[in-house]
Amino acid sequence: MDSAATSSNENFLKELECPVCYEYMEPPIGMCETGHPICVKCKPQMRNCPVCRKNIIGTRNIPLENIAGLLVYPCKYKDVGCPEIVSLKEKLRHQSECIHETRKCPFSMVSDKNCPWQGRIVDIKSHVKNDHKQGYDAGEVSGEFDVVISNFSAGKFYRGHVFTLNELFFIMCDVKNSNFLFSIVHVGLKKNVPNFRYRFALGTNKSEMNAISMIFGVRNFMDDEESVLNLGDCVSLHYVTVAKFLDENNRLYFKIEIVPSDWDQILLHKTGEESSHSHTITLCEWTSSCASDCRQRHPIDVYGNTGRLPLVLGNPIGQPVHNFGLRLIGQNYDSTTNFFGQRM
Repeated sequence: MDSAATSSNENFLKELECPVCYEYMEPPIGMCETGHPICVKCKPQMRNCPVCRKNIIGTRNIPLENIAGLLVYPCKYKDVGCPEIVSLKEKLRHQSECIHETRKCPFSMVSDKNCPWQGRIVDIKSHVKNDHKQGYDAGEVSGEFDVVISNFSAGKFYRGHVFTLNELFFIMCDVKNSNFLFSIVHVGLKKNVPNFRYRFALGTNKSEMNAISMIFGVRNFMDDEESVLNLGDCVSLHYVTVAKFLDENNRLYFKIEIVPSDWDQILLHKTGEESSHSHTITLCEWTSSCASDCRQRHPIDVYGNTGRLPLVLGNPIGQPVHNFGLRLIGQNYDSTTNFFGQRM
């Protein structure tokens, strides 16, 4: 856009400023008896025109609406660094995904703590890694990892977070209305959600025939929690079915793997051979001492070369009970997971 066009666009935008909230008006645009415009958000709050004090009428300002559709708009977050100029049609979509949008810390989804932090979406990952590590380095998890829910029972919900693929994901699990509901949400821009999917594998080491595996796309952390954990839109199993997989200490073990959406190997066994039983997953070996150690607040050395890290969902009492570091012997990274549970 040349300088003359830019100047004309800016002049028209001034005419589109609502006299009440000073934001740019979008269709439908209301007006008073005299013709002064007012935005759709402020109109219900005003009985009289803020400019001439005449009555607000029900007629729309169609000419101004037509002009609004011809202009381009700066992002509402331009004052904090966004340089984007978009059409009216693209304005709402861009602002819902703008990396400069200020968001509250989403860590309240995985704990009962009210974190005061606010910042850009692109800064959330570093904030969680630095400020919610509970004293341990929050390292990157690679490939498949184990999840353990302690004291598993109906009427409770569990939350956690994990770093993998250089991204931050939340683990969400509810047990309600006789259903086990599970989902993974990506902390980032909504446009990146189609780039990831996850495999949920529930099984037992007693028999490979007793196993369940499902694949779903991740959700976005800005999605409503009820829609994320909605029956049929996430991993959904009857509580009685899931309860059959509990160990003698009432712990539920399952495996998660988050991968790029175009990675077909998620459908295959780790051996690289296509499975003749699509719902059969071979579990990593877990000893009673290893499971017991996961309940303590100190670093755990996990020996072996499987490259799989156990994550532990805490005892659902509303407090962090599994703040620990996991170290793979012979590897170059640490991994920390912090999980919380609360009674519904």
